[in-house]
Amino acid sequence: MNFERDFARMTEALLEKGAVEIPIPCRGGIEEAVAHGLVSRALASAGKDHLESTLHLVLDELLKNAEQAVLKRAYFKKGNISEPTAKDCQLFRASLDSALKASRAELRSSPPPRMRVNLSLEKDHIALSVMNRGIPDPLESQHIRERLEMAQGRAKFTGLGQVPPTPQGLGQGLLLVTLALKQAGISTELMSWAAADNRTNFRVEIPTRLPTPDQLAKIEREIIDEVKGLPSFPEVLHQIRDLCHSEDSSMKQVADAILRDQAMAGQIIKLANSGGYAGGQVADINEAVKVIGLRSIANLLLQVGAFNILSERYGRSEDLVEHPVQVGFFSRSLARLHKRAVLADEAYVAGLLHDIGKVVLLSAMKASSDYQILSKDRDRRSQVHLEEMACGASHALVGALLAHKWKFPELLSAAIRYHHTPRLAPPEHREVVYIVYMANAMADSLARRLDFFAVEPDVLAYFNFTTEDAFKMMAATMNSEFKEYQKRGRS
Repeated sequence: MNFERDFARMTEALLEKGAVEIPIPCRGGIEEAVAHGLVSRALASAGKDHLESTLHLVLDELLKNAEQAVLKRAYFKKGNISEPTAKDCQLFRASLDSALKASRAELRSSPPPRMRVNLSLEKDHIALSVMNRGIPDPLESQHIRERLEMAQGRAKFTGLGQVPPTPQGLGQGLLLVTLALKQAGISTELMSWAAADNRTNFRVEIPTRLPTPDQLAKIEREIIDEVKGLPSFPEVLHQIRDLCHSEDSSMKQVADAILRDQAMAGQIIKLANSGGYAGGQVADINEAVKVIGLRSIANLLLQVGAFNILSERYGRSEDLVEHPVQVGFFSRSLARLHKRAVLADEAYVAGLLHDIGKVVLLSAMKASSDYQILSKDRDRRSQVHLEEMACGASHALVGALLAHKWKFPELLSAAIRYHHTPRLAPPEHREVVYIVYMANAMADSLARRLDFFAVEPDVLAYFNFTTEDAFKMMAATMNSEFKEYQKRGRS
């Protein structure tokens, strides 16, 4: 099946007929990305966008478990093992990583698909089912029951990464699924599993009347204290920003005010060059102010102040230097390409600052071996949800708290707060939020952390990216331009 061609048809079937089935030959293919995309569309249709990261994690873990069950049965069949022992299971797990790529290739070349995802929109709930062909052996059934029972007694993320393995494996997936549902307010009674007719099926029901939780009430106290403990935004930067916005101020007055702090002046010049305003030719602050303009200088001061505070407290990191600069550049380019040049400066700074909450959150989680273990090798959305599970808040919410503390403009605060959940953004700020979301999605796509089919459909429609090729072509084009600007900035 050509999923790029048929994706719109499958979305239509889901929204109009209320049900769709996606055959999954193996994980890691486009079929899995489509399944995640359809879950996003189902949640959007029910007004439950805030559950997207939860259901992404749930589907990811259930598919992972389903694939391992299929591969295990194929392994035992090859070895002519009818009643596998604990040692047999351990040998399978030892061989899994080294043989995974070849095993998946074999699954894909041996139709029909042995896994399926079923998604349906019912009157009062969304039903998500993951089926794999075959039924568990006694040891596997016991492992599933024990892990589900263990999950029932857990309310927090702590200790999840240190769960001792059984011969069947760690079973962290079932623990994560159950805990994720609990923290989203979904009763664990709404998750069930059954094995019959040579099929094993895990099913989750998501009530459509489920209330939207108060995110602020869930944040761990230490995160609140960490944000409160950060320095206030420098008053001098607010004063210079006021000068930039004043009709009575001249460029020379603004440049003179910035020159009172040579370090800050140097940062503004560096930012001006790295952003590509003058092709890396800005030599001093007077020239920077003339070339960039007062409005852009006012916005860049927000980045200077925020990065200085965070760097002094946490040190420089990729979350302050590399990814945000790329997203800022992409955001400005998208604004201009979409004929919204009036938003280009705001979009650029919003892109630069969209991940400021991650610096604070990751610092708070450094001591959490659970997060380090469970977030390894996961895509962006799963990592975001694991943040929420570990600390009660995502980096987007923590970033919004910082923006409020530092008295940033509402437009910028909204872009930071909703850069992973654009449909939840206030209508008056949605344009910039969409731009930053798309810029971030393209950067993550280039880094292979996000698939096209997982991108929010409303944002794709806003930019008229109707195909995966169009999306990837635009991302590649902007990335080439970004690399060129980086070279100019260093020259």
